[in-house]
Amino acid sequence: MNLVVQVSCLLLWIATGSYAQNHLQHGHEQLRLGVSKPPHPLKKVAIIGAGSAGTSTAHYLSRYAAANVTIFERNSWIGGRSTTVDAYGDPSQPVELGASIFVEANLNLVQAVKDLNLTTNHLHAHDDGATGRIGIYDGSRFVYEADLAGTSYWDLAKLFWRYGLSPYRAQKLMKRVVGQLLTMYDAPIFPFTSLSQAAYDVGLTAVTAATGAQYLRENEVGDLFSNEIVQAATRVNYAQNLNEIHGLEALVCLAADNAKSVVGGNWKIFAGMAKSSTVLLDTEVHSISSKHGGSIRRGRPRRTLSSGRH
Repeated sequence: MNLVVQVSCLLLWIATGSYAQNHLQHGHEQLRLGVSKPPHPLKKVAIIGAGSAGTSTAHYLSRYAAANVTIFERNSWIGGRSTTVDAYGDPSQPVELGASIFVEANLNLVQAVKDLNLTTNHLHAHDDGATGRIGIYDGSRFVYEADLAGTSYWDLAKLFWRYGLSPYRAQKLMKRVVGQLLTMYDAPIFPFTSLSQAAYDVGLTAVTAATGAQYLRENEVGDLFSNEIVQAATRVNYAQNLNEIHGLEALVCLAADNAKSVVGGNWKIFAGMAKSSTVLLDTEVHSISSKHGGSIRRGRPRRTLSSGRH
């Protein structure tokens, strides 16, 4: 993962500028303010799965709707695919099995890290003192290489020779689309009750209606650059090719500014988000049936935890 992040930063050399940062700060204010909590819990909510989607949903329901949330998780840990293993059995060397980084444009995770007082490591395209070369390998040869110490004029010349203006166009397109995405965190869009309506309001329907390959081609990003560079990132991030995901997913892969990870594992974010809920680990849900206008769970609980500990 770090290799792809570094290569993406090297290839997309045009600075993002202050636009995203301004929206980030404003978005954080919106996230902190949210909406007023009702004086009493409105609903009892059951969520199946204690991964990133389940725990974040529980967190925001508890925070903004004062819901009483119970999470059912069949595994013995919180975080879903966002979990770690110890390299060679050494706890001081945790290795991420899921997403190893998140970026500054992910307002929810950035704010959650601050709220939970978690420590992060920042990843950079050019680490001080780094030597050697990095590149993109297509299975038979390196299609592009660059120095770890910094992008040289020769590397840039090779980039232009092979891909023309596609890197510039992809970077410009990414900045525009991510900028539209960030406005979803601004009033009057945020907080929103319908994700589909919010996406329509900020103009994201076109990019989500086309595949990544189609959207890049429509915006004059060459197939060679898309297949060799952008698709390398989507395969690492999503294990998907450009013709199998929508354009927004493809472009978000290129927004690698200020990439970071949580010390000890990114699962700590979701464990922290789960603390406001009751979490039933080792509990598999087999069916859901209606009862008195609501719903009940039928499963086999084996252990109950009320905290978000990993």
